[in-house]
Amino acid sequence: MISLRTLILSFSNRLYGAREDKEIFRAQEVLFTNLKLDRQLGVARLNEVCKKKFGKNYDEHNGMWSEHLVFFASLSLSTTPVSRILEIGTFKGEATSILSELFPDSQIISVDLNHEAIRENSTYSYALSDIKAFASAPNLKNVEFLEMNSVKLVEYSEKFDLIWVDGYHLSPTVIMDITNAVRLLRKGGIALCDDVYLRSSWIEIDSDLSSKMALEELASTKLISLSYVYKRIGKKFNNFAVGSKRLGVAIKN
Repeated sequence: MISLRTLILSFSNRLYGAREDKEIFRAQEVLFTNLKLDRQLGVARLNEVCKKKFGKNYDEHNGMWSEHLVFFASLSLSTTPVSRILEIGTFKGEATSILSELFPDSQIISVDLNHEAIRENSTYSYALSDIKAFASAPNLKNVEFLEMNSVKLVEYSEKFDLIWVDGYHLSPTVIMDITNAVRLLRKGGIALCDDVYLRSSWIEIDSDLSSKMALEELASTKLISLSYVYKRIGKKFNNFAVGSKRLGVAIKN
């Protein structure tokens, strides 16, 4: 039987298709500018990388691609020094591969659960055929893949300039991931946190407010400067039925 959630998502996709939300597009440009990033240059650079790696331009309607990749590309063109990167959540390794290309002189550590543990996680049930074992991870000269639970990062002390937090999105894991990320950032370093909901969405199973609460608690204690950018800018990703996801930008004070 088709679920109500599936019906609503299907309706949203048919209604809005690939239409851009012009108001959100303009807002996103301003949000990037406020972070001293040039989004348009970032998109152009990302298109170069995606054409090289995957034979096509960036498109937020393609799989799991979203504005986090635009953020990384824009950051790679900025004056912000990025020599060490931590990725929490390797998944298919697409973001890892793009980070490797955007920051060729950096050292990247990518952490995720083992292959079977990922396959057993219902969060990724829609993409089981795409998940690869660590043994078949892309051969990237500046990337070290670590097969481990991200919670074990509590034992780490190395500092990073950029951390991509894209592991398990629910409490308590996401709270621990965000806390560890902020702890492991150098002063001025950036943690970009995926799938932050500013309001709960009953249609999404991973839409609790744990990420928002963790980030805003860290901001309230002045440990970080916090801002949000849109995860995607199309109408089908930002409407009354499905809500709207954000990316949390945490800069270590």
